Amino acid sequence: MTLVDQIMDTCIDLFSGVLRFAFLKDEAEKAQKREEYLAGDAKKYLGLLEKLVQEGDYKLLDANRKKVEQLPKIKEYLAKRPVTEF
Repeated sequence: MTLVDQIMDTCIDLFSGVLRFAFLKDEAEKAQKREEYLAGDAKKYLGLLEKLVQEGDYKLLDANRKKVEQLPKIKEYLAKRPVTEF
């Protein structure tokens, strides 16, 4: 498995955990499940991501992100996009 695949799979796992509480109607339950997630699985997945990024060449990833953000239509979208929980 390539480094990019590992990073993407970990991101999917991380985001999937958020879906377990993100759309709950009960705000108290939502807050509790969020805190549990942040203290447990999220901490684990973020640790894995940090390790994977350190193994890869983060400078190249960061340079690519900055280059993509400067594309005219993406730059315009980023300036106007709505604020969301994600």
